[in-house]
Amino acid sequence: MYKKRTTLKDIAREAGVSSTTVSIVLNDRKDIQIGVEAKRKVLKAAEKLGYEFTPSKKRKKEHVICFVHSEIEKMNMTTSFFARVSSQLRTLCEAAGMIVQESEYHLKNGLPAYQAVLANQPSALVSFNDKFTDIHLSQNNKIPLFSLQGERNDPSLKMKHSLFLVDDTLVGELAAQHLLEKGYKSAAMIFPELKGRCIQERSAGFRSVFERGAARIKYIEFPYTAHIEIEKWFRSADCSDFDSFYFFSDAMAIPAIRGLLSQGIKIPENAAILGTDNLYWGQYCYPSLTTMNLHEENFAGKIFREIQSLLADGVFYPGETIIPVDLIKREST
Repeated sequence: MYKKRTTLKDIAREAGVSSTTVSIVLNDRKDIQIGVEAKRKVLKAAEKLGYEFTPSKKRKKEHVICFVHSEIEKMNMTTSFFARVSSQLRTLCEAAGMIVQESEYHLKNGLPAYQAVLANQPSALVSFNDKFTDIHLSQNNKIPLFSLQGERNDPSLKMKHSLFLVDDTLVGELAAQHLLEKGYKSAAMIFPELKGRCIQERSAGFRSVFERGAARIKYIEFPYTAHIEIEKWFRSADCSDFDSFYFFSDAMAIPAIRGLLSQGIKIPENAAILGTDNLYWGQYCYPSLTTMNLHEENFAGKIFREIQSLLADGVFYPGETIIPVDLIKREST
């Protein structure tokens, strides 16, 4: 039977480790990593010396998962990806007894905002914010990080987090293949400035397939939040040089549909419109928008299973996972 008189110093002496190490192991601290062998020695010594765990120590630890993202209002105007991943990940984690806390991270608040997230003592972090990911990796913190749709790791550096990416090259390839199969021969690409992995890969994938089909492409730049400007441009622009329009996001494509219809241009008879990320209301606009299924449920499921494995085994395996996509055919093509 456990004896309450056994102290941390007694266990440390028996295990040949420091009292601090004993405290970290017995309190199941996840923010500080302790080697498997040291943890085994502490637990064996505690059992041998009859250390009595108080009720608070016996109580099952409630694991907190912190989901960090950018401004919700801005994201909801441009993509449904975050909302779908967040909702499905929360459902899975809460069903497994985990607590999910969401936080907006603003770079202007810098390190204090980062430290505020850590104050929740999370067992794991999920980030849909490149700036938060960067500051976490720069701090060399041991809390495991699962990152969504960020930039790829420098191949010369050791991977420190688990990165989950849409197969954005495939997004572009499938879009081009679909337009060619439908008989379209000229496309305007409506994209933001070609910076960042996601934008560059979608653009490159589309170009590689569409140009092989002896088709003509023109790149037209718009900020991805310029919804009003896009509609105004399509209300007055001469679009006769193109029989199809490929958009970086559905949120850019929907105002273009309004603009083209105002000119009397028939979709898809005179011009095909193709999006990329299955925005909620793309299926309800007229005509409904052909787009890509990014399979957010697969992101949520894979991250959840990795978190489960982490909590069960205490071991984190950094790496990169690419999630395939497929086409959602609707009325606009």
